Amino acid sequence: MQDANAIWIASLVAAALIMVLSMIQFNAALIAPARAPGRLQPVGLDQLVTALLALNTPRQTFRLTPLSERELRLEWDGLTSAERAAAARVHSPFSYHARLLAFEPAHEVRCLESVRTSGKVGGQGANVQWQWGAVQANYVGHADVEGTHGTHRQVRVQLDTTAITSSIARIARENGWQYRPVALPFQATAKTAVWIDKLTPGFARSLGASRTWGGVYVLAWVWIVGLLVTHMPRTFASFAALAGIVGAFVVIQLMVVWVWRRGSLSGVEVE
Repeated sequence: MQDANAIWIASLVAAALIMVLSMIQFNAALIAPARAPGRLQPVGLDQLVTALLALNTPRQTFRLTPLSERELRLEWDGLTSAERAAAARVHSPFSYHARLLAFEPAHEVRCLESVRTSGKVGGQGANVQWQWGAVQANYVGHADVEGTHGTHRQVRVQLDTTAITSSIARIARENGWQYRPVALPFQATAKTAVWIDKLTPGFARSLGASRTWGGVYVLAWVWIVGLLVTHMPRTFASFAALAGIVGAFVVIQLMVVWVWRRGSLSGVEVE
């Protein structure tokens, strides 16, 4: 009996993990569906990376630095290049960075975003929303800048992650590539991304991300419901409660996608 319960618990945990993973990937595919870049032929890797690095203009408040021939890191500090050159250290209540991977087999620019705030988000004058691997954050406030000679001053900074990722997506489209936000670190790492691509079945590529992960998502839920049904009282109240939980979860997921696709957030200015 104990062995049977252990197997049931292990199966439920495995099904829940698969459900969460497929939920993240499915919603990411719905939020940022793959769009063909028109009739443009994808440019080479070097040309794409050069175009992305060209975003490092003097007035840009973030900088892109290469990690490898196909990986880049984006860091935002709110400073222009001139302000950054004169700063020894920047203290900001808001931190935003991203990891980019130019994945050649699919001609995708994958983006893994990360946002952090010190203290209470509302108290820092920021709106933040994270859903399924993409970040929407808008912040207007001040950062403390320590100069190279020990001076201190406050600089007004502004963060709009939607504008940043839109500029990256535009560069990708103009060069015949697709922009794709991802939720898990290994998806934006060159070595693991190659292995995952090799292990991906051919039918999954032909179906596309949304259909593939949507199918896995549904099967995981069927697995979970089947496991729960075998261990719950066979009463109308029990089945009604289970149906209500599953239905509420589906409605919440639909609302998340609908709210997300309405557009970017509005910031709260702090003086």
